[in-house]
Amino acid sequence: TQAPERGYYSELRREYAERRDLLVQVLHAAGLPTLPARGSYFLMADISATGFSDDVAFCRWLTSEVGVAAIPPSVFYGDQTGTPLLARFCFAKGLDTIRAAGERLAVGANLVFARSNGAL
Repeated sequence: TQAPERGYYSELRREYAERRDLLVQVLHAAGLPTLPARGSYFLMADISATGFSDDVAFCRWLTSEVGVAAIPPSVFYGDQTGTPLLARFCFAKGLDTIRAAGERLAVGANLVFARSNGAL
C-alpha cells in the first residue's frame, strides 16, 4: 500500500507536475513534440523537424541564438550513430523561467522555419 499523500512531498510532486505540464505546452507550441517524462525532471523533445542534422548543432544554436539551453542526448552515447534527433530540457526551474523560455522558443520556432526555408 502507498502512504497517504500529504505534506512536503505531495506539494513538491504537484509543483513539478505543474512545471512539467507547462514545459510540455511551451515545447509543443514551438513545434517540438515531447516524449512522456516518467520519474525525471527532464523532457525529451523531438527536433527532427527543425532541419538540423544533429542534436549538438541544434542545442548550440538554441543556446546562442534563442537563449534557451538544452542538452544534446547523443553526448551520453558511446556510439552516436543512429541516435534519434532529440533535445533534453529541464523543468526544475521556476514557472516564470519556463514562461520566459516559451517566449524565446516562439521566436526560435520562427527562426527555424525561416532557416529551413533558406531565408537565413
